Amino acid sequence: AAPVVTLTRAPIAGTVNVVNPTLTWSVTNSPTSCTASGDWSGAKAVGGGSQAMGVLNTVKTYTYTLTCANAAGSSPPTSTTVVVSAATPVPVVSINASVVSGTVNVVNPTISWSATNSPTSCTASGDWSGAKNVLGGSQSMGVLTTVKTYSYTLVCANAGGNSAPVSDTVVVTAAATAPTVT
Repeated sequence: AAPVVTLTRAPIAGTVNVVNPTLTWSVTNSPTSCTASGDWSGAKAVGGGSQAMGVLNTVKTYTYTLTCANAAGSSPPTSTTVVVSAATPVPVVSINASVVSGTVNVVNPTISWSATNSPTSCTASGDWSGAKNVLGGSQSMGVLTTVKTYSYTLVCANAGGNSAPVSDTVVVTAAATAPTVT
């Protein structure tokens, strides 16, 4: 009887420049030769084996085929695939305060933000906090009542990782006092 080939791979999919599959094969009916084709090539061990394919660096579906033969004939070509997709770029965040400075108990900034590359979460820190809308938005900070530099920072994340923290500031100064005439 002709050889019967079993060919598997792990993992079955991943992202470019990260996925590093290993092919494993076994063959029955005493093959005398095994030949690889597709995205690998050359003679392979007739008794079975495994081979690391290295880190895959092109976005595509890799196809690995193995055919083995003996005196009775050749096995049908047996194939397996590894799907390599593009890496997810991290979000790019922009943030903007409607005013950059003002006097205490007067300045009332609105913070606007947006993010690219489909973030799944956005988290504020500094002088605001909590989860923010991943689609972008704006938030009134109310009248600022303390003399200081307020900092509004935002980080967004997706499957590719976290954005760089992006901040904008609002400088709040003391109100000028009216002269006193005596």
